[in-house]
Amino acid sequence: MLDSFQLWGALHSLLACGFAVTGQHCTSVSDFIITFGQEETSMFVNLMTTIMVLFAADAAACLYPATFFIDAPKSLEALEGTCLQIPCKFRGNTAQTTANAAGVWIRKDPRFAQYPENVVYNSSRKDNKYSMTFIGNLSEKNCTTVLHNVQENYADNYFFRVEDGQFTATAACDPVQITVSDSAWSPSIEIPADLKEEESVTVTCSALTPCLQFPPELTWNLSKDPQRQIEKNTNGSFTTKIQENITLSDTHDGFTINCSIKYPVNKGENVKTAETQQTLNVSRAPTETSSFSSSSGLVSITKGIIGAILLICLGFLIWWFECRHSSSNQNHPTSQSLGEENAAHRQDIH
Repeated sequence: MLDSFQLWGALHSLLACGFAVTGQHCTSVSDFIITFGQEETSMFVNLMTTIMVLFAADAAACLYPATFFIDAPKSLEALEGTCLQIPCKFRGNTAQTTANAAGVWIRKDPRFAQYPENVVYNSSRKDNKYSMTFIGNLSEKNCTTVLHNVQENYADNYFFRVEDGQFTATAACDPVQITVSDSAWSPSIEIPADLKEEESVTVTCSALTPCLQFPPELTWNLSKDPQRQIEKNTNGSFTTKIQENITLSDTHDGFTINCSIKYPVNKGENVKTAETQQTLNVSRAPTETSSFSSSSGLVSITKGIIGAILLICLGFLIWWFECRHSSSNQNHPTSQSLGEENAAHRQDIH
């Protein structure tokens, strides 16, 4: 790690280089201030200091020569009393491992020769501090390991080392940080954000799965004996989940989902449990409107058209009957009209 004097010396060099590029001559920050002003100088110095601090931090990220690496999660969570699977693949260094390769896990400090007591497991030995199993094939550069019966004091950084005859290497720059919890983690319930009546949605309850040998058991009040699914995450860890598809109705509004989990511990002799609750908030479905795209709208329009046709027909029939009645009166005079005509006729005769 660079000290403050070295940082300032590097910054001063950058300032000098900066003036050289602009064609200006500068040997101190005071010259910079005179040329560019106090505010611009302060901004430049802050920028350069930030760059140097970041550079120094990156340089100090690993203090050891790095020619051997592993691809593994930077951190893993374990549950006390159960097992932990550590996904691991190694790379770098051109040497090829054989079937006789041994895998080693070192705690706290990767300096194998200086601190041999930090070795917690060596697959070539029978007397080990930790109970571990390499389930990956070391000859294929797979160092995936299962750590059994995790204890709370196991929390620390761990480094992988491979030994194969004359070839030995430690991934000193790739520690795996293991944290240990003494209580079960609460499961997570996932539901869509906006719930409406008559919609079909998928509800998921999921939980961290540190070890496939003893996966957790999930149950809830949405269904009995739900089918458990175990998925592999991008970093190689695993998640257990259960799912249920439901069609929402007004009865689901205010309904509380209870999801419980049981983790087997002490080789399945005991369990550690946790629970999560989440209440559904279901809004009413949109009211029906006269839309040409909906079947109910088409039915309403059809009924309206039929009603209009019937009214037109009824009006036409009334008009037709009135016309017939008027025509009949004109062709057949009444008895009063006939009497008046006969009286006039008799007057003409006399």
